[in-house]
Amino acid sequence: MQLRAEGLIVFAPNRGFVVSELSPAEVEEIYMMRMALEAKALERAIPKLRSADLIRAASVLASDRLVAFLSDQADNVKKGVKS
Repeated sequence: MQLRAEGLIVFAPNRGFVVSELSPAEVEEIYMMRMALEAKALERAIPKLRSADLIRAASVLASDRLVAFLSDQADNVKKGVKS
């Protein structure tokens, strides 16, 4: 019941336990912590990476950017914004 004690889950009648909603400030805080942890992990990993690892990372990054771009374009189409 530690999750309940920390406010991460709440009991909803006729539903059981559900995940608590996060405020925009909490989401931002979590995102900032994630960025800091990922930066530290990358800092520690870089000396151990091989060329193949870097090529794969570049591919993943490019793919993520493409997905983000296409998602933005789809949102614009839904809103009627011309790009």
